[in-house]
Amino acid sequence: QVHILTATQLGWAILAGLSGRLGGGKGKGSSRLSLAVRSTFCLLPELYMIQFGNGRLALSLAYIQVFVSIILYVKIQFCHQRVDLELLGLLLFGLYAPQVFHATGHRCQFSALQYNSAFVGFESFSWWRGAALLTLNTYASHVLSVLLVVCLYSKQHVKKQGTALLAFGFAFSLRTIAVMACASLHARHLMVWGVFAQKFIFDSVGLCVLDAAVLFFSATLL
Repeated sequence: QVHILTATQLGWAILAGLSGRLGGGKGKGSSRLSLAVRSTFCLLPELYMIQFGNGRLALSLAYIQVFVSIILYVKIQFCHQRVDLELLGLLLFGLYAPQVFHATGHRCQFSALQYNSAFVGFESFSWWRGAALLTLNTYASHVLSVLLVVCLYSKQHVKKQGTALLAFGFAFSLRTIAVMACASLHARHLMVWGVFAQKFIFDSVGLCVLDAAVLFFSATLL
């Protein structure tokens, strides 16, 4: 079934690229219908993962989203410069980060941190270096997603690149606010410190890492 979903996604992307339109109907109804069809195709693997949670499948979905995003990048750069495609690409990159986070064996629990990454590549140990390596190991997917957003726009669209980075950071901020609200509502829950508080801490640190990556790429590339 994973291969069927992968073939469906890639086949849809290839056909869309060969058609040269990607839902570019003349009427508003056809445009909205094409956007709904594209969204449905992109959400099919997501629904499958929710129903049959699997880390390997999540990693496969992450690669699928990369392939679809490449097709969207080609369409945006060489065809119509459509705004809805740009927003869809940002949405895919936003879904890419948490998928890679869980697919690489990470969980929102302190006991699940991969502490071995703090000792990789060095014979001696340093607290600051170990903390930096552990942070990069845990939140590399967030940095990679920001880099993909930067690559989505060429240097000829500097203003759009800055706007896209701000929109991407704002979307993650809304997600963190939602997690904060859930943690507040479950403040008296029995598992508040075992589940909700740790999820809030991990998402908060991830938002800080993502904002730092946005500022870094904005300062160096814009």
